[in-house]
Amino acid sequence: MKCKLYAVVIGIFLLIVGLFITSLLLGSLPGNGNGNGNGQTTSSTTVTIPPQLVGLQNPETAAKYFVAGVKTDDTVVVIDPTAQDEIVLNLEHRKWKQPKWSADGKLLAVLGMTDDVRQVYDIFIYDLSRAEWTKATDYASLPRGVDGYAWLDASRLMFTQGESNNHWLHRFDYRNSETRKEFQTGANLLDVHLGSQRLVLQDPVTREFFLYSFKGEEIIRFDDVTRPGLAAIYTKDREDVVLADFDAGLFTWDFNSPEFVQLTLPSDDGNFYPLCVLAEGNILLVQREVEVDAFLLKKYVYTRKSLEGGQRLDVLASKVNEAYPQFNAMCTETRAVISVIEGTDEDELEYRWYLADLDPLKLQYIQLANNYRDLSLR
Repeated sequence: MKCKLYAVVIGIFLLIVGLFITSLLLGSLPGNGNGNGNGQTTSSTTVTIPPQLVGLQNPETAAKYFVAGVKTDDTVVVIDPTAQDEIVLNLEHRKWKQPKWSADGKLLAVLGMTDDVRQVYDIFIYDLSRAEWTKATDYASLPRGVDGYAWLDASRLMFTQGESNNHWLHRFDYRNSETRKEFQTGANLLDVHLGSQRLVLQDPVTREFFLYSFKGEEIIRFDDVTRPGLAAIYTKDREDVVLADFDAGLFTWDFNSPEFVQLTLPSDDGNFYPLCVLAEGNILLVQREVEVDAFLLKKYVYTRKSLEGGQRLDVLASKVNEAYPQFNAMCTETRAVISVIEGTDEDELEYRWYLADLDPLKLQYIQLANNYRDLSLR
């Protein structure tokens, strides 16, 4: 009798151990994603999360880290420029690029490489309130991944993906992890304007810009015939665009009625390069000062027809040659993160980043700037 009882006890014990080991094995497998309606899956366990990210769930703490960046060591970080502090958001290396904040600043999207042989990129999203990552797309098994994307609002984004003969604009909803195809296009997505239902795209080969409706209708094409020497395209609150033509000056057009309007520039100024248009009609530009052979950062009042009341912020570049410096900026209503690529005397490139705060008016050099290769401002 005792032998039978021992046998039963041992059997139950072995059963419990077996179930425990099975659960451990299942738990070690990659997380099974939820179907998104387009043959893709999403996963919140794709990126390894450092333990110190819990503090970002506090809205007050998250508000201080309003700059997101990709470092030269291939990690994604959020930065508090005032305290010169940063928090690493992951412990993986995917040749990250193009970090972009959602409209409310609670989600951070970034492109990460999922197949380094074919250079395939997918979209990963970090949720500050949950301190977790989600893989929004999964194109690692296809020849082409995501080549352009932009946030539509606080929880939805749009992106382009595919080969030249099968290249589509998609829409992804973070709330339900659903992706759907919108229309076929040969251009890559640059920007989205929800109010006017307009999209800005660019041909990857010809570099031409296009304005499309959400229905896939081409509204206007910025080619060499329309505006020769087109250098840049920038949006103000995603409502209108400033175009730079170094031969003819500055032009604007509106998303709702894209007609070119030439800006009247101050008579004693020239060689403008627009960075972005800020709140209350303020536009941020780079202007070359020939006498000192340097580029200045300046702020003007912008009325869509003229620039008025120029105000100098600081010198951005002084090592000037034919090819450099090059400028880029990401802006909100009162702030701008400005990147400067400048040639050195040793024929090397120097990367520098500035934070311009328009209220109060100041320009702050971001320390450790050479460690960042891509920044985004919330």
